[in-house]
Amino acid sequence: MKPLTLVLTLVGIFFQHQLATATSYDTLYVRSDGSATWPCGTEASLPCKNIATAVAHANDYATTTIKVAQGEYAEQVYIVDTLPTDLSKQLTIEGGWNADFTVQSPDSALTRVTPSGNNAIISISLGAWENVDLRLSYLTFRGNTNLQRIGIQGSANNSTIDLTVEHCRVESFRGQGLSLYADNIADINISVTDTIIQGNFQYPSNEPWPGAGVYVASYNGSEIDLNIINSTISGNQASSGAGVYLYAQGDLPTTLTATLKNNILTGNQASQQGGAIFSVAAGDAGDMLLSLTNTTLSNNEAGVRAGGISVASFDTATLSVPLMNVIIWGNVLDISTERYNTSTLSVKADYSIIGVVDTTAGGTYTSATSNLNVNPLLNADYHLTGASPAKDKGICGLKIALLGGGFFYSRIAPYDDIDGDLRPGYGIISGCDIGADEYRFPWILFNPAFIKKQ
Repeated sequence: MKPLTLVLTLVGIFFQHQLATATSYDTLYVRSDGSATWPCGTEASLPCKNIATAVAHANDYATTTIKVAQGEYAEQVYIVDTLPTDLSKQLTIEGGWNADFTVQSPDSALTRVTPSGNNAIISISLGAWENVDLRLSYLTFRGNTNLQRIGIQGSANNSTIDLTVEHCRVESFRGQGLSLYADNIADINISVTDTIIQGNFQYPSNEPWPGAGVYVASYNGSEIDLNIINSTISGNQASSGAGVYLYAQGDLPTTLTATLKNNILTGNQASQQGGAIFSVAAGDAGDMLLSLTNTTLSNNEAGVRAGGISVASFDTATLSVPLMNVIIWGNVLDISTERYNTSTLSVKADYSIIGVVDTTAGGTYTSATSNLNVNPLLNADYHLTGASPAKDKGICGLKIALLGGGFFYSRIAPYDDIDGDLRPGYGIISGCDIGADEYRFPWILFNPAFIKKQ
């Protein structure tokens, strides 16, 4: 090609690209009876039929929100490049919208997304230097238990994933509900809030298929920060870590920080160990912090070791497990520890109700005098009954003295519980309840209108 012709061709391509991206649509629309062909979704009156179509064109239109109408969707959404292009923005996919996108319902069950093939519904797979910031809300991700599938999957290789899952349900996957993997100096930040993760299972459960509810692994100099708040993880089955499986291993500094607050984990079953939670730190530089606050673990099962929390450390890795205001009771063994080689493993419980602990395989368990070893008397929904000894026995916060006088108030218990009920407020030191629930007397039972309806 002659030089002048080449220059004109490149100029033409540039201007075509500029024209294609000149129009910015902050919002794209999806409805199950929408258009299956592009262009679509730029107007509420002409929505796209599939979420995948809208995601594929989100960067073309500088989209920050994809609104999904109530209904059923069969999807395989692949994200393999930086999204959104503007790294200061976050792409949100949110369900619950009515047909004309004027009213949004907070009921995640109204917008249901199932796999259209034998892969994850949402699959994020990034190479070096790529970044994704994605928020999913008011959606139900429901699997097909006949095929091995994953609900939401992310893998980062020398790249960054920021993933927020809120007000969602992730259920019935024959595989993992939520699966995140970081390798080769990658960075993943995960926030799960007000979400139900239930009924997922790895098959066969007697083979090494770990992590049915939540699976998170950090390798080779990577860093993962996982926060699970106000959520329920129940009825998941796997070989180990049926509810939550955590793994950190590396010769380079590799970290996994997992923080669980205001959660209920129940009915999770592991054929091996860790019905509710199984966490492992290994390698020369694997470092894990598993922190639980105001969380309830009950009625979780395991074939060996603990059905509640099972933790293990190998090589020269470090694993620390602080427990505050936690109920771990009524599991098939509540806590077990395993320490190997010259690794460090420590579990410390304060202001908690802890059942049976097994440290015969190594590791240390420290129980403060503020702990109780009594039946917490939970109801069928794993909330406190009126007779529960967990009432008012937790710690709300601490007053820390400052140099020069005065104090700093450090809050420990969340200000509300898993249901949104308020706990004692700012500045209060003690009197919060232990566990995910802050007991409220059922005054409604004495309401004349309620009595009349009965």
